[in-house]
This record gives sequence, structure tokens and C-alpha cells, in this order.
Amino acid sequence: MSTPDAKKIGARFREIRQSLGVPMREMAEKLGYTQYQTVASIEAGRQNLTLGILNQVAEMGFDITWLVTGKGSMTSKGASQVKELIQ
Repeated sequence: MSTPDAKKIGARFREIRQSLGVPMREMAEKLGYTQYQTVASIEAGRQNLTLGILNQVAEMGFDITWLVTGKGSMTSKGASQVKELIQ
């Protein structure tokens, strides 16, 4: 069962993916998953983020505090730097 906080985190996770302009399948691959359903479950708030996912999202240049709490800025780097890092 998802909680309101899990749904909010999932929505912010979706914002990250959409800001990258990638479909669920490609985001799953970037995170090391073979099934896009993992990303769908996170975005729906049905699956919690693992430390590994949080680390990978941070390495992409996104702010983990924003992802978890909604406070601050989505990116810890400029948007162009983020896109360069993941390509």
C-alpha cells in the first residue's frame, strides 16, 4: 500500500525522469533494472527507493533532499550538466 509521502516522492521521481526526457524503460536501464515496471511502481508510490537508486539519482546531478522532502531545488547541478552526465 502506498502512503501519501510515497506518492509525493514517486511524483518527484517522475519529474526527474521527465526532465531527462526519457521513457520508463530507459530510466529503468539507467538504474540497472531490466523491467520498466520498477520505475512505474516507484512513480506510483508502490515501491520505495533503495539506497542504490538514491545514489544513482544523485550521481545524475539531482538533489536527494528535494526528491525525498520536496525542499530545495530538483538539481544539484545545472540542467545542461545533468543531461551531459547521463549521456
